[in-house]
Amino acid sequence: KQTWNVTIAVVDDAGLLLALERMDGARAQTAQVATLKARSAAVTHRSGKTWEDTVKQRPGMVNFPDAFAVQGGVPILYKGEVIGAVGVSGVQSHEDEQVALAGIAAEACPSLSSLVEEISAGAGFVLVTEEALATANPIFPELRFVM
Repeated sequence: KQTWNVTIAVVDDAGLLLALERMDGARAQTAQVATLKARSAAVTHRSGKTWEDTVKQRPGMVNFPDAFAVQGGVPILYKGEVIGAVGVSGVQSHEDEQVALAGIAAEACPSLSSLVEEISAGAGFVLVTEEALATANPIFPELRFVM
């Protein structure tokens, strides 16, 4: 458990802001950055990490419309469709993504603590098995993360 002062943005599938929470101590610019990360993930259907890796391989992709190539934005997939995204800003970008994934998982499955299979230090994300999510969350068994 960490004490990170972050801002969390939740957007719909069009990238329109649904919720924004700026924790005490989070810097002012984190609100805009978190929203950009979430919007990019929702509109492009790709995480910030995916964009970051793509731009490293193909620098020209930095100009791709709506792409924000910084880790911390994660699309939310339900029944094969992107229904929105979460963006986080305030700590290191890989930690921002870790917070976003944990937040999505907590919403999808309130008993997340018993489902976390491992925390991958190299990738900076919480890995939850699809079987565990389906078992613990029968109402939304098809809610998945897009990496």
